[in-house]
Amino acid sequence: MIRNELRCVTETVHCDERFVIVRVANCLIINVYMPCAGTCNRELICEEMLFNISEFCERFCDCHLVCAGDFNVNLDSSDVVLSLICKFAVNHSLLHCDDLFPQQKKATYVHNALNHESQIDFFLTSLTVFVNDFVVLDPDINFSDHLRLAITLSLHAVSIKPDPVKRRSTTRH
Repeated sequence: MIRNELRCVTETVHCDERFVIVRVANCLIINVYMPCAGTCNRELICEEMLFNISEFCERFCDCHLVCAGDFNVNLDSSDVVLSLICKFAVNHSLLHCDDLFPQQKKATYVHNALNHESQIDFFLTSLTVFVNDFVVLDPDINFSDHLRLAITLSLHAVSIKPDPVKRRSTTRH
């Protein structure tokens, strides 16, 4: 029953190689993969990504926001990309989940062979009241150098009205 209810309140809003946006009830979930340091035109790519994501946030201004993924910038750095992300977070009233759950301020990228770790994966959310839990998971078996992040939210299901702009763009004449 719950799966069917979720299907009724879920839609893919946008999908490309750098970010995916899914709407679940009244929550816009944004998954990002930002370019790593050394990528050609990195700052420009990140700026354009955040601008495009902001447009979706404004289009769905009635939704709560959860933005997560591999931001490829350490939270305690002076990287120009971090300043873009911080500006985006301020503009959309987003908080870091590790600030809501300080015991989870942990490295999210761990490369044992290089003896390197950083906090480049994180959640930003406007759901401060609805975030029940946030945790950085370090399973015994993990084939990635990134640790898993998990968030538990309380959402109230609301029906999704079809987007008339989207409907018009798919209609054939």
